Amino acid sequence: MDVFAASSIYDALCTLPTGGSVVETTLGGTQVKLMSRDNHTPVAYGVIAPDQPTRFDGVNVTKTRVVINVTGIKIGAYLVHADLLKSKKEIPLSSLAVGLPFQLLCYRRDLQICPPEEYHRMQTSIPSTPLPTAITVSHNEEHQSHNTLIHTSDPAADEESWMENIDYGEQELGDSVLDTEGGEKAKALDKLSRLPIPGSPIRSRVLGDILHLMAMFKISMHHGLQHPFA
Repeated sequence: MDVFAASSIYDALCTLPTGGSVVETTLGGTQVKLMSRDNHTPVAYGVIAPDQPTRFDGVNVTKTRVVINVTGIKIGAYLVHADLLKSKKEIPLSSLAVGLPFQLLCYRRDLQICPPEEYHRMQTSIPSTPLPTAITVSHNEEHQSHNTLIHTSDPAADEESWMENIDYGEQELGDSVLDTEGGEKAKALDKLSRLPIPGSPIRSRVLGDILHLMAMFKISMHHGLQHPFA
């Protein structure tokens, strides 16, 4: 049974889409996904930037870091590592998404090569982030006729100008749909947990080998028959 279970797990894993780790020799333009801190959940998708600078936004680009062009965000609340930001403070990924695509410095260990089918599927399902709204200002009273579209130098004002219009897609309780399949599975598990305990013991059918059988006899090292027994 142990061998059968291991073989079945292997067969199941072989059906999953595979993606390798991003290494120094991974080419620019390779489709990748940025993983969460526990390395279980994709938070964003993109491609490795063809040109890797030595510094990115005031931060050194070392052998353990790589710049990617983010083309889609799945979890905007993901906190970017403080070491990868000029401010040295963790901020949500969504606050950096002025528009798509945009460049982001990542740790190489947080990236995985993304299978083409997964990348295409996620690109069609993730909505694009809107571009920031330009602000119309005038320089002063003498040059009122020379209005120009510029971005304010105040980061807080810049943030308000576009972040307030982002639809983060948070699900409301009223929009929730009952997971009938999951509910049936839960009921089946609950039913199994309430089955009566059988009167006779359940045999595991695992037989003890000779090594473990002999190990059941605890013979002291000072016993007179220790050597013959060994």
